[in-house]
Amino acid sequence: MGKVILDMSMSLDGYIATADGKDGGLNDWYFSPPEKSKAIVDEMMRDLGVIIMGRKTFDEGDAHNAFDDSPFKIPHFILTHRPRETKDSNGSSYTFVTDGIESALKQAQAVVKDGFYIAIGGGARVAQQYLEAGLVDEIQIHQVHVLFGSGVRLFGDSGMEATPLERVRVIDSRGVTHLKYRIVK
Repeated sequence: MGKVILDMSMSLDGYIATADGKDGGLNDWYFSPPEKSKAIVDEMMRDLGVIIMGRKTFDEGDAHNAFDDSPFKIPHFILTHRPRETKDSNGSSYTFVTDGIESALKQAQAVVKDGFYIAIGGGARVAQQYLEAGLVDEIQIHQVHVLFGSGVRLFGDSGMEATPLERVRVIDSRGVTHLKYRIVK
């Protein structure tokens, strides 16, 4: 069925993108991992089975041809209000889901292989919706050592109730601290 992990890079002050929607260097640790971060990258490459993201996140990456060279040769499910045909690119598939977060998760669970996890990997609102619906098992935050001051908040005023967490691990690396929590249900 696949564990569902919200997995995002975030600034120390809680932003996952700059005010203009750009990455702002939050994912640089992934592409040139410091020594201690290499284990996180290796784990992702080994265990990640499916990615769910929002349309805005997809469009941003698609505009920079990021998906043509993506190291993740896995299914991606894109939440959107605008239908589009499935896109295949260099070993990855991109399926556009117009009927909500539960449908995207059900489709992801149908294709994820045993022992692999499903990542909620893009878009603050998408992450908030999955958290509010109680569909996330773990949260993995790559807290980058930077303050943005403004931008797109991951845990903004979503209206969700207090959610107890159990710390699974902390890995402090150069420029980024990797935090992983299990959601106590």
